[in-house]
Amino acid sequence: MSSFENRYGKKLELNRETIMEKDYHKENLEKIAERFFSIAGQTGQLIFDGDPKTGKIEWYGIIEEFTGYTPEEFGKVDLGASKSLIHPEEQEMFWNTLMNSLKTGEKFEQKFRLERKNRTYIYVECSCVFLKDENNRVYRAIGLLKNITEREHNQEKLKISEENLLRYLQNFRGIGFQLDGNFDFVLLHGAVKEITGYEDKDFFSGKIQLAQLVDPEDRSNFFENRRNLSTASNYLVEQEYRMRNRNGNRVWIFESIQVIHSIDQTSRLYQGFIQDITERKIATESLDRAEKLRKKRNSPQNKKNNLQVISSLLDLECDNLLSGTPDHKKNC
Repeated sequence: MSSFENRYGKKLELNRETIMEKDYHKENLEKIAERFFSIAGQTGQLIFDGDPKTGKIEWYGIIEEFTGYTPEEFGKVDLGASKSLIHPEEQEMFWNTLMNSLKTGEKFEQKFRLERKNRTYIYVECSCVFLKDENNRVYRAIGLLKNITEREHNQEKLKISEENLLRYLQNFRGIGFQLDGNFDFVLLHGAVKEITGYEDKDFFSGKIQLAQLVDPEDRSNFFENRRNLSTASNYLVEQEYRMRNRNGNRVWIFESIQVIHSIDQTSRLYQGFIQDITERKIATESLDRAEKLRKKRNSPQNKKNNLQVISSLLDLECDNLLSGTPDHKKNC
């Protein structure tokens, strides 16, 4: 049995077994830490181990690939110097959140832009845990930095695409939609009321179903296309059908709908758009009727009939002339 006082003046008594057990745990912790640093380096992450009291930070992992600095250069970056690497717009929030975590010992998670050696910025996700001593004071901070630049850029592109789509739908005289696996609306945007006479909420609540508005004569084909969509892995349907809106008016619809899947690939979804083509359909039907009438007038039978009428008129005119002078007869 041996005894000694720790740095806080508390007398400790340790036997050989206790010391050996502590050495064993320390060795295991060092092995775990070594594996952790190795895995983190292989996955493109940057590890740090900091002392809040002195501000010194030890860095591990792919330092040069991550920051552009050599390990020797970046090894000089302590807690104070790290602040200058954060984008000016995010420094205050980052620092205030970090200081609060250092006081409370709560886990720290923050996303920010980190300046590399070449003065470019990358998006970084920081996660950190804190170790406390027996007086509940933080004495060590261990965490990692993950480069999420590609993910952020993809999200920005997606946001821009969504904004462009919304602008397009605002100017598009139609309805953009997304359906779940039961063909119920989960997204509606555009001229919903203008075309159907109903509000978005009427469809979301189940008060009205799109199929109920389809003209009875077109429902068979409408449901057949829905069945094809529900069984095919990659299918696109484009169809025209008639709809009776809330006011009882008949509307011609062009619908394009295709199969998609959720982000996690676990469920089937459908997306597409609906466009009111009533004016175009009426114009097309008018042109078709005009063309049929023209063809009828120009048919061989009509031409023969017209010639017969002309011949009869000429015969009648000739008879009228014969009732006059002999010179008229000669002219006939």
